[in-house]
Amino acid sequence: MQYSLKASELFSNGHVTIGCDYGQRIVVVTRKARPYESVEEIDKARQQFFSAAPTAQRAQYCVLNDYRLAPLRVHPALEPAFARYRAETERGFARAAVLVTTKVGGIRSGRLGDAASLPLLVSESLEEALEFLIRG
Repeated sequence: MQYSLKASELFSNGHVTIGCDYGQRIVVVTRKARPYESVEEIDKARQQFFSAAPTAQRAQYCVLNDYRLAPLRVHPALEPAFARYRAETERGFARAAVLVTTKVGGIRSGRLGDAASLPLLVSESLEEALEFLIRG
């Protein structure tokens, strides 16, 4: 079955765009290629995500984290801030999928699944990710 997204933009900054496909109940987090330079930038994006998708409204939605454009390397000093960001982008959703472009990205994101608090799929296929989010 073919799936497609019709996400309305909720907000965008230099690092990420957040949208929502209300019909399919999927929040879409699309990472841009620009790397984060500071903890403050990451924490600001986390707050923007919370404002765009309040926790109380997430239970009937899934989240698609599209990291295909994300930089591969992260400075170790930024990891605690990224952990807070990842927790916020998962909190309260029914399911999550992480979309990556490479096997390395899949392995790296797959490690996150061990700490995930919800059903999580890491895939290189948009079709597979949408199938998981829509059909469960």
